[in-house]
Amino acid sequence: MNNSRFKLLSVAGVSLLILASCSNDEVYDSADKGNVISFTSRMSRATESTTAILEKPLSEGGGFKVFADVADYSQLLINGETAEYNSTSQRFEINKEVYWSKDMNKIYFWAFSPTDVTAAISSDAQSINFKPEQSLEKGGIEQKDLIVAYEEKEYGQVPDNAVQLNFKHALSRIYVNAINESNDTKVLKIRGAWIVNVNDRGILTFDKDADTYPDHMKWVHTNASKVSYGLPLSDVQMDGGINATLIGGSDNSDLMLVPQTITGCDYKGNGGSYILLLARVELHHEGATHPGEGTDKDLIGTDGDHHIHQLFPAVGDSYNENAYGYTSVAITDIEWKPGYKYIYNLKFFGSDSGAGVYPPTNHPDITVPGVDIIDNTDEKKVGTPIIDKPISFTVKVGEWKNGADSSDEDADIDTPMK
Repeated sequence: MNNSRFKLLSVAGVSLLILASCSNDEVYDSADKGNVISFTSRMSRATESTTAILEKPLSEGGGFKVFADVADYSQLLINGETAEYNSTSQRFEINKEVYWSKDMNKIYFWAFSPTDVTAAISSDAQSINFKPEQSLEKGGIEQKDLIVAYEEKEYGQVPDNAVQLNFKHALSRIYVNAINESNDTKVLKIRGAWIVNVNDRGILTFDKDADTYPDHMKWVHTNASKVSYGLPLSDVQMDGGINATLIGGSDNSDLMLVPQTITGCDYKGNGGSYILLLARVELHHEGATHPGEGTDKDLIGTDGDHHIHQLFPAVGDSYNENAYGYTSVAITDIEWKPGYKYIYNLKFFGSDSGAGVYPPTNHPDITVPGVDIIDNTDEKKVGTPIIDKPISFTVKVGEWKNGADSSDEDADIDTPMK
């Protein structure tokens, strides 16, 4: 896992911009003297892990970029300097002395991490170009979080000469879980999960009016392409009542994607977004042989004292325990917002759900070792149920909490989706 990723944190942090004061007020009136600006970090227990990442050396993804603009000045006071942690002073420091003198009545501050992000910051406009690492094999394991801060402070109005930078998560965080609600002998096996047709990049712009754009952030998607994210899985077997995490969890595969408005797939060629699963459905019955041979149309295999009916996918006239097929569920129209997580809980074989529908035939082409993929090529099947009914689901929407707000990063609300 890339150490610069801010993984599953309660919130990105709070940094303090410290002004080293001088005892002689006469220096405030000097053109080249004033309060030397340096940085320190003060975070709650809930965000100590984030602090540790920021405090790492630059070579390991630590530090942050900072900009400062003085009102009515022709050039930036701080122009993209890198603030790196000094363990001796216990402050973040840039590589030159910058002063806040008395004639600088108001200063606007911007900061972001990681430091290798492409940004264009001036007094007139501020933007960050960001493209999450895209993979069909590793999910979000190699993705980085993006945290940003914006503050405006007036001279003499900062308690203890400390400018507080409140970092916010700028991305959306996505999980996919599944549960087999079957009350009979249906067994669900899943060997891969992907989110299909979402924007691969965005431009984050800042607006000083926080009422217009929450946390001063607005995302646009100029030159974005529709791509897919996800990963193959080890053999995930879910008997009735069993649930599993498909994207996210201990393997750090949850996705950190650019915020965007999602349009769900209509299976009629609109190119909308959906969740794609590589799945297999079986019926497990006691007894090594099936009584009444020839009464079932589905293929039958054996496993010790059980016999197995292969319900999906269909594979000619022989049983194949390595055969899997693609199923899908459309993502309901929704806006993924910065600083929020979205946990999609897929429900199979419940009172109002089945095994999903056949996905579009132009879905991502994925190879999974040890799996014989039986793909649908019949356009007439696209969007039709695979076994009885589509998959139903809910999505939990929760904000990544500031340390001052909550230490519970999983505090969220359950929003039903049709």
